[in-house]
Amino acid sequence: MPVAAVGNIVLELDSGLFTMLTPVEQMIFIFLALFAVGATYAGFKEMADIINRGTSELYLDRLPARLWTALRVYITQQPTLKTRRLTSLIHLGVVWGFTFYFLVNLGDVISGYFSIIFLGEGWIGNFYRFLADLLTAAVLIGMLYFLVRRFIVRPKALAYHDNVLLVDAVRAGGGERHARHLYPCLLYTSPSPRD
Repeated sequence: MPVAAVGNIVLELDSGLFTMLTPVEQMIFIFLALFAVGATYAGFKEMADIINRGTSELYLDRLPARLWTALRVYITQQPTLKTRRLTSLIHLGVVWGFTFYFLVNLGDVISGYFSIIFLGEGWIGNFYRFLADLLTAAVLIGMLYFLVRRFIVRPKALAYHDNVLLVDAVRAGGGERHARHLYPCLLYTSPSPRD
């Protein structure tokens, strides 16, 4: 009989098909998703308003080529890999892991609403789940590495230079306090697709 693990609950599946969420959970999810979309819109609108306060024009010429360049640099982390190779490779694993989480989250939403196993149980689905586990390990190892690097090793490369203007709260350590709160959340919420 097929078995699926959802959190700490193990489900025995007679038909092999299940929905991960109950109808109440599905409604709550839709409400929270709409709230998240609204909050994201508000955040991007605030950034756009700040950018538009600038004195120069926002250039949109050659936009497709510029977007392609931005995507290529994001995925390859090309400029970052030129210095500090180990740190850059670990950062690349974190970037790829969090990027892959978009697909993992999409799969969880589909599995939560429909009686299917995302990408199936064949070699494609198994490769997807293996890749998700591998990238989750890369994210967790990377986050631990960066946590130790920032708060224990404290290399000079992470210090602010004297010629950098800082808000008083940041100069007093506000950024470090924020990072101390952020790291446990990131480590706790690293997803992995359900079997």
